[in-house]
Amino acid sequence: MPTADLTISMDDGTTTVAPGAATSYTIVVSNNGSDAVTGATVFDSLPDGITGNSWLATGSTGGGSVTGPAIGSGPLATTVDLPVGGAVVFTFTVLVNPSLTTGSLINLAVVLAPAGTTDPNDPGNNHAIDTDTLTPQADLSVTMTDGKAIVVPGTSDTYTITVTNNGPSTVSSLTLSDTIPAALLNRNFAPSVGAYDAATGAWSGLSLASGQHVTLTLTGTIASNATGTITNTVTVAPPAGTTDTDPFNGTATDTDTLPPKLTTAASPDVTLSGSVVTLRDSATLSDGSNPTGTITFTLIAPGGLTVDTETVAVNGDGTYTTPTGFTLPTAGTVAGTYSWNATYSGDPNNNPANASPEPTVVSRASPGLSTTASPGGVAGTTLTDIAHLSGDIFLRERSHSC
Repeated sequence: MPTADLTISMDDGTTTVAPGAATSYTIVVSNNGSDAVTGATVFDSLPDGITGNSWLATGSTGGGSVTGPAIGSGPLATTVDLPVGGAVVFTFTVLVNPSLTTGSLINLAVVLAPAGTTDPNDPGNNHAIDTDTLTPQADLSVTMTDGKAIVVPGTSDTYTITVTNNGPSTVSSLTLSDTIPAALLNRNFAPSVGAYDAATGAWSGLSLASGQHVTLTLTGTIASNATGTITNTVTVAPPAGTTDTDPFNGTATDTDTLPPKLTTAASPDVTLSGSVVTLRDSATLSDGSNPTGTITFTLIAPGGLTVDTETVAVNGDGTYTTPTGFTLPTAGTVAGTYSWNATYSGDPNNNPANASPEPTVVSRASPGLSTTASPGGVAGTTLTDIAHLSGDIFLRERSHSC
């Protein structure tokens, strides 16, 4: 009776495999015996925990050949002819179930001598086992946007946070940490699926497979006293026991600029006098994003008539003053309440801004009036008096006698 020492080896070159990933085994079937073998059976049943596979005869040495199927899917089941010293090589590829989280992937392959052939070492070297530990991996990436670059104090704002699983393993939960800006009030989170705990960042109840995404909506109101910029940062991490293969795409930041603020300094009230009176105004621009453009000062006189308009170029945040101011006339009705209005505009990167009207009260002058004592005289003498008017708006001192 022919004697053959059939051997089989199998190795995928690793000791760990990620659920959702593929791994390929190299299976080598050899004849180390003294007689040639015709029609030996090669078999590899599907290991537990896979969702698909394929196999292929990829080579041979020493005259070995495949006499059964040389390619297929499902279990590897074929026959080979092996001269003494001959060998046949197969590649057996499997796709691991992405939902697995623990355990091992165990693959078993065997070679059996045909009927009528004795294999003295069966089963010692007629079967091969490869065991890999399952190590889940998920490349979780995150993006966030509120769809705007400028937010207005006192208005609502909505962030859309999107988490994508780039695989290969499915995750049933994750942690999403959100560093919410203090200026966002009345915060509320709404997940597209599952349950999200804003206090811990735990997002449970998921079945996020490779290529899928989930969204988390954050709404709130911008504080009315917010200034500067508003920055929101989120970070995503897979559950314990799962490795994120690319931690650099697990953080996203959205930064918004608040519109510039324009405030005016209190314009002092003035009283008309014998001196020239000039009304001026200043405005402070703040919280802009490298603002340019112009600030326009407009002075409204009593009765609603615009009596002065002045424009100053803007080069960054700061305080700007009317270039010349408005000198009150020395004739006509001058006293009353004036109002300075300041507006900022002309920069495509910053919203326009208006300052609250700044009133200035111009009071009437209080001229001085004095008289010179009249000299005495005898009966029949004409009495005269002299009055001196000073400090009036017309800038001159006048005397009148009678």
